[in-house]
Amino acid sequence: MGAGVSTEGAPLTRVKCKNNLGVLFDPKAEEAFRAAATGPEDELSVPWPEVDAYVKTRDERWRDPKHVLFQNLKQFRVARVEIEKIANEKIKGTIREIPWRDGDACQQRGLAGKPAASLDALYEVAALASVQFEQIMTAACPDGVTLKIAPLKGRDRAGAKARDEYADKTAPCYSWLFDITRGAALCQTEDALVSLYKALEADDRVDIVRTKNRFAPPLFNGYQDILMNVAVKVENVKHLCELQIHLMPM
Repeated sequence: MGAGVSTEGAPLTRVKCKNNLGVLFDPKAEEAFRAAATGPEDELSVPWPEVDAYVKTRDERWRDPKHVLFQNLKQFRVARVEIEKIANEKIKGTIREIPWRDGDACQQRGLAGKPAASLDALYEVAALASVQFEQIMTAACPDGVTLKIAPLKGRDRAGAKARDEYADKTAPCYSWLFDITRGAALCQTEDALVSLYKALEADDRVDIVRTKNRFAPPLFNGYQDILMNVAVKVENVKHLCELQIHLMPM
């Protein structure tokens, strides 16, 4: 289906559907997926025959990778122009001064202080850190900023990511998962975004470990945000949490 990725026969998760279809995975398709999906919230999937039947009712061209690619490239161009227009209107420069920080050498640790050697060790700390993370973020967000704290990342997804993406890094692979505890802050103005960053910088309960300022420069597709990892103190260790800061409506 779409994009040339062989998924026939296997149940499809939301991520796989979206990766295969891109912009064609619209709200109507999302609604159909939700109606047919089963499993835990973080691991919802739909059997292949149901996906295949849905494609037949929508548009048989969804099976053609070239059609899917063309539709995505067309929307990509429209979106990039729109993002650049919004950026020129909303960004005056201060946001681009937030520095990049490279914290890729950090590792998650268990309560004993050693690199987390299992999901159990990682999630034990993450469960404690999530409470502190939400308190810190609530205090740091200026008026008008919408804070969204996600549930802990699903264990199956986390385990697969560790084994697939970090197998070649210094063991244990689970110690490189920085997005078990995560949240997002939606800012309406550049001033609010910068104020939030400075509040975190000044809070001695948290350390800013890694910052990817994708306003300076934007990603190739025009997408702009700030992706951070902040270390929250839990007993005698620190747990890295993921934070995305968005400037709306970008």
